[in-house]
Amino acid sequence: MVLGDAIYDMVDITFQDGLDAFWQRPTPPDPDTFAAFRRVLIDRCLIPGGFFSDEALDKVVQHAIARFEGSPLAPE
Repeated sequence: MVLGDAIYDMVDITFQDGLDAFWQRPTPPDPDTFAAFRRVLIDRCLIPGGFFSDEALDKVVQHAIARFEGSPLAPE
């Protein structure tokens, strides 16, 4: 159930029948749909790494540069 606007608010990933119905008959996301959505995010939107350690920041920079140059690196 999503209570606002979210990129993942879609059929088979989130409950679509309203909050009252959610409490009465919640349903889990469809695993295949979720897996496909996750693959798209990883391939098109996310860059490995982080901002809370030098190692993670180095990874973000390396992957961001590769993506900007049009030759994305494989996730590690």
